[in-house]
Amino acid sequence: MNKRKKLKRLLIELSVELGDKTLREILEKVLYQLGKENMEIPENPVNLDFSKFSEEDLENFALLLAEELEVLNELGYKERVLEEWGSAS
Repeated sequence: MNKRKKLKRLLIELSVELGDKTLREILEKVLYQLGKENMEIPENPVNLDFSKFSEEDLENFALLLAEELEVLNELGYKERVLEEWGSAS
């Protein structure tokens, strides 16, 4: 599975478990840290468009997402993102 599809699948899982509002807030932080603060997050954050992300952007996005989810570590989100991302290569 390619990296964009892997991230999309992760966003779907996170949306179900965290809710769209929480996921949107996390994505806003991640995009800001990537320097993509002007990128629009769709109403349904699962539909975030990764098509213009470089391979480096995708890598950084996954790592930053894992870091943001670290506060939810008791639920295992950080490990799950890193594990899923590791199998995306």
